[in-house]
Amino acid sequence: ASDLGGIYFGVGTFNLMLSILPRRLIRLVKVFGFESSRGKGLGGLNACFDLGQKHGGALRSPMAAIMLLAYHTLTSAFFSVPEELPVHIAKSEQLLEKVFLEFPNSAIFLFISGRLERLKGKSQS
Repeated sequence: ASDLGGIYFGVGTFNLMLSILPRRLIRLVKVFGFESSRGKGLGGLNACFDLGQKHGGALRSPMAAIMLLAYHTLTSAFFSVPEELPVHIAKSEQLLEKVFLEFPNSAIFLFISGRLERLKGKSQS
């Protein structure tokens, strides 16, 4: 499970990062034979996270959760269409519910939770 999680994490992260690049850079990367797919990237990271959840926690499962949450909360504000924002918020909330069961006091996940609240327009004082 650890090796499979590593493959899902690596391929997912690579595809997701390439898909965020500007079109000019994507054309340059395609010259070298690399293809990028946001769907494959998110699918790989979700598979890595789910694999960790099924097998009682895996080494890369929290890192996959961080990558997914960063995509849905941080990069979605800059790179997505405003109509897609509720989808990103819903996916982030589902992930955070699962992650906080295992890591309730994690500074990274608390920061992302705060960022999510800010995206929803609920700032707490």
